[in-house]
Amino acid sequence: MSVQLEHELEQLRAAHQAALRLSSLLEMDPLLYELVMMTTEVIPCQRAVILLMDKYSAALEYGSHYPPLTDRSKQTALEMIFINTFNAGRDAAIQLINRRRPGGLNTEQLAGTRLEMLTRLIGAQQVHLFPLAIQNDLLGVLIIQPHDDDGLSDNLVGIINSILEIAVRYLYNARHHTQTVQELSTSVYEMNILQQIDAELNDTIELSYVFRIIMDWALRFTNADLASLGLFDDVHETLTITAQYGYDDKIIQPGIPVGKERGSIALRVARSGQAEIIPDVALDRDYYELANGIRAHLSVPILREEQVIAVLSLESRKLNGFTDNHLNFVHSLARRAGVAVDNARLFTETRREREKLALILRNIADIVVVLDNEQRIILLNYSAAIAMRLPTEIDYTGRRLTDVVDSAKVKLFFQNLPLHDHDAKEELELPNGRTYHISMTRQRSIGWLIVMQDITQFKEAENVKNELMATVSHDLKQPLSVMRGYLDLLQMTNDFDERSRRYMESLDYAFYTMRQLIDDLLDMARIEAGLELDLEAVNIKMILMACIELLQQQAKNKAQTIKLDIPDTMLPIYADPPRLRQIFTNLIGNAIKYTPPQGEIRIYAHIQPDTVTICVQDNGIGITPEDQAHVFDRFYRVRSSETERIEGTGLGLAIVKSLVEAHTGVIDVVSQKGKGSTFRVKLPLTLKAKQAQPA
Repeated sequence: MSVQLEHELEQLRAAHQAALRLSSLLEMDPLLYELVMMTTEVIPCQRAVILLMDKYSAALEYGSHYPPLTDRSKQTALEMIFINTFNAGRDAAIQLINRRRPGGLNTEQLAGTRLEMLTRLIGAQQVHLFPLAIQNDLLGVLIIQPHDDDGLSDNLVGIINSILEIAVRYLYNARHHTQTVQELSTSVYEMNILQQIDAELNDTIELSYVFRIIMDWALRFTNADLASLGLFDDVHETLTITAQYGYDDKIIQPGIPVGKERGSIALRVARSGQAEIIPDVALDRDYYELANGIRAHLSVPILREEQVIAVLSLESRKLNGFTDNHLNFVHSLARRAGVAVDNARLFTETRREREKLALILRNIADIVVVLDNEQRIILLNYSAAIAMRLPTEIDYTGRRLTDVVDSAKVKLFFQNLPLHDHDAKEELELPNGRTYHISMTRQRSIGWLIVMQDITQFKEAENVKNELMATVSHDLKQPLSVMRGYLDLLQMTNDFDERSRRYMESLDYAFYTMRQLIDDLLDMARIEAGLELDLEAVNIKMILMACIELLQQQAKNKAQTIKLDIPDTMLPIYADPPRLRQIFTNLIGNAIKYTPPQGEIRIYAHIQPDTVTICVQDNGIGITPEDQAHVFDRFYRVRSSETERIEGTGLGLAIVKSLVEAHTGVIDVVSQKGKGSTFRVKLPLTLKAKQAQPA
């Protein structure tokens, strides 16, 4: 067998042996140790060392070696080795490695190279370098220390190359596996950290504490040597440091703005809104030295509503000391800081608004009460506590109002509150002896919003006015009756010519108008004094027919048609019949008066489960929106060219409204100018009326 063939067989056996020994190893450290140990077994050499390339720093770091060094200090120094591969210059060792070319170097050639320290540690006079590369990706370098000065033969070099051709594939896979495991472990670690940070941030809204938490965790995760956090003023383009770690207090003073000339990389990041990693600050023209020995820098902006409000900066004394993982983590911290700033701002604004609202509510004269759907107190202002004779120093939130007040009237009112499932207005006398107008608004998501206004003075003035009206009206009836009597006597005992008869008719009409006004005033006074209704089951259709019969002649005089569209099967309602007739006589009479000749008046009903609505509709002159807001006011009359000759006192609809409300009903009007009006009277069905309905 030829020597050449024997060498090739040796190389194949070595490659096969390497595949068998390395194929089952996935972890980087066991794989490296097996490789260096196998190398010393296959090749007669003193020692094998592997240095691995760090892809972030482009530097060679300790991987493994065999056999172990007997000197413990040298062993430790070897494990701490760090060799930069940048700017090789005339460094023969680094040139071989960067070119991916194997080669031997003796003591003279190693002098002054970056491998000189390593060769001294292992006591090597010469070494042979084998770059570990796959697809132009440099994984590291295998360094072999031969037994003698002759170095390695071509055959041994061929055997090593055969082994490494197999080994680099396993080394590449192991590195990828290790990186994947490390990244997964880092992600889990990062998630746990972020979860802990979220928990800490949720416990505070103090900005200075938020910034300290963010900076502290950034230092821990990135192993940075120094950190600072500055608030950015975009108007003056300055950073004001609010927190710092590792710097001399004389150089960085919290609370004092850092101007443009010293803002350096952090200020550049604040202006652009883009994070930056600077692997080597010596190559950055904007870098401003604030501490000795800084090699790498990382700055990340903190945003609120797309605006930069602060910058978090980290610095390391290690070249290329920050990775993309560090950047992503600090980005996550910055986002949380932005949210925390927003939360703090919202909390401050909410607290300020709450204090403002509390001040307003305390000094407002009106009573304000807010109850939830269970009638528990959400808000009760100072005026409410005073009016209800409640101690003002107690917080009543969460308690039922009926449990804290003593007044039977107030208790009854709030016990019946669930019956008001819609907006309502009431009057109530509170324990302070004063009368309040109550406006209730139902909000299903909250409960009841109740505002009470003191109307005692208005009620007293109203009572005085009503008494005056009743007295004056009563006192006017007597002389008016005497004058009317003498007028009738004059007509019976004298013959008058045509002119005198017209005078007498004018007097007669004036007496009639005066008497109607007095009757209306007396009616209004009686109603407002507290009208007692005599309720009984009433057939509403019969009431309406009686009203139509009474007014039929007026309609005929204007050639008008009155249509009654009420079903015969309609159930009776409980009401006061005379007052009900008064309501609809007035409404139908108004429809006749304000509808032109040959017009039509229609009366119909809408029946709901709890109410019945009687509608009086005409196709008359209609009412403008401005007048609709006042038609139920006393003495208010629509003034227009169409109503100049229509007589009235302006009290009719006010009386109707009072009578409807006395029946716990509601009246409103729907109208359009020139197209007629519809007055709607909604009356509640009593419990008896409901029970009478067929199943």
